[in-house]
Amino acid sequence: MTRGVDTMFKLNFNDIVSKITEKSGLSEKEIIKRIDEKCEILSGLVSREGAAHIVANELSIKLFEQISGKIQIKDVLSGMKSVETAGMVQQVFPLRTFKRKNQQDEEYEGKVASFVIADETARIRVTLWNDQADRIKELSEGKIIMIKDGMAKDNQGRPEIHLSSRSSLIVDPIGIEIDLKDIAQKPMQMEKRRVKIKDLKDGDTNVELLSFVVNAFEPRFFEVCPKCQKRVRPREDGFFCDEHKEVEPDHSYVLNAVLDDGTETIRAVFFRNHVERLFSVSKQQMLELKDNPDSMQDMVKDILGSHVLLSGRTTKNVMFQRTEFVVQEVDIDPNPRDEIKRLDIDRPVQKKEPEKEMIREEQTQSSTEISSMPEKASSAFSTQETSQKQDLPKKSLSSKTEVIGSGDHENDADQEEEILL
Repeated sequence: MTRGVDTMFKLNFNDIVSKITEKSGLSEKEIIKRIDEKCEILSGLVSREGAAHIVANELSIKLFEQISGKIQIKDVLSGMKSVETAGMVQQVFPLRTFKRKNQQDEEYEGKVASFVIADETARIRVTLWNDQADRIKELSEGKIIMIKDGMAKDNQGRPEIHLSSRSSLIVDPIGIEIDLKDIAQKPMQMEKRRVKIKDLKDGDTNVELLSFVVNAFEPRFFEVCPKCQKRVRPREDGFFCDEHKEVEPDHSYVLNAVLDDGTETIRAVFFRNHVERLFSVSKQQMLELKDNPDSMQDMVKDILGSHVLLSGRTTKNVMFQRTEFVVQEVDIDPNPRDEIKRLDIDRPVQKKEPEKEMIREEQTQSSTEISSMPEKASSAFSTQETSQKQDLPKKSLSSKTEVIGSGDHENDADQEEEILL
């Protein structure tokens, strides 16, 4: 008998709304309205995701179909149990050991290893624990494997398959073939999380920021190996790569900028093609600007105030003891319709206030009192109000906008190797 996959899966709010819209025939606006009404009726007893599940149930919509047997990697969702899938090994990571204590407070050594597989639809990481971890020795790139009774867990917005003692890992299974066409290009399953800068934490991965570029510095150029793109070191007789020995170096670059989304600021680090994307230039154009500081300064000034959508991860800059954002995707022209749609979905429920009419009456009465003041008193009131407004200090997007001097920037060439290379 084939076991079905547990249906307590993790779906975010947007995915739930999309599924209800697709299966009900109702508009997304109508679905969100029903969800918000349900939240209001239940008065904070459920989350918006919970309310969305209730609406789906009322409409007799199944968000998940019962799944059994082998599934494609793209269909693996966090929360699934008894996952059965197959793929070709793309990467293998070394086994690691760690120390833990059991329930009897006795210390024991655990083992963990992981690898990445892909099929025709997507890529996913597989993690092996304890005795299963020893099987990492049997794997190499290009091997076909079959997984049974795995558990899909969420890791920073993307599913991973974990194998325990009850799981099965079959190497070179009979009758399983994987189409090799473009398999190396398949992306890891990953769901980006839109966050505010003030909510970023060290170690966040695959997060998305919508912000303004409020400060930027000239890119720093450095030599890299033309084969592996790792940084090379100068010696008396030329440049050397740890892997490819003496090489004729290529050049790469890193740019530091300050982002502000109105809640806080953060320094962002752009490398190579992300710098090109931010400036809308080619690599050749970047290299031509290398020895033209005036043109480079003009280009840097042009991006100040730009509204950008960035994806990436956070890292701790040990030297300066601050969290920084390492950019992995750049969108210099965010779609306004997508952002409006996101605002509609994320807008909190507005609770009705029974005192609304009373407040309106008080405001009307207050306005009447002001209008009935003697002309001189009314004029003085207006003058005082105007004076107070003029005395207010001007603010940037965030009151904490960071101003970083050139002295800080001089260390960026050393920092970029620590961050990425």
